[in-house]
Amino acid sequence: MRGKVLNQGNFELLKSVEGRLLLLINSVIKNEKYFWNVSGDYEYLIQTEGIKEKSGDTTFEVIRTGHFYLIDIIDDPEYPDLPHLYLQDERNNYEDFILPDGLPDLLDTEQEIITTGNIVDQEELDTFVYNYELIEKNR
Repeated sequence: MRGKVLNQGNFELLKSVEGRLLLLINSVIKNEKYFWNVSGDYEYLIQTEGIKEKSGDTTFEVIRTGHFYLIDIIDDPEYPDLPHLYLQDERNNYEDFILPDGLPDLLDTEQEIITTGNIVDQEELDTFVYNYELIEKNR
């Protein structure tokens, strides 16, 4: 597969005592906070900037940290031309998530996130990006 890196950096996934998830994205481009909500089979990220917190959650513990990549995968047979969010796990592999409409922003504050169940290693991610850059260079 081929893909273009849209963003990369570090992330923290936190969980409140009440069970709410908070995803912190720290990159060269920007630092963002998103609530990660699960409602039945539907998961979505909510932009936190400009939102008043009403849940009362004040205590969060870090449950996962690592590197992230946001990559626009060009030729994925299952999910063609959709951005993928890869979050590093404790074994230095990357869990694959799909963001059909990208990350939330101030104009569209809520976006679906789809758990694919796919685990990708660093070498495979590097191959996605290398293949994209090689094709772009030869155009």
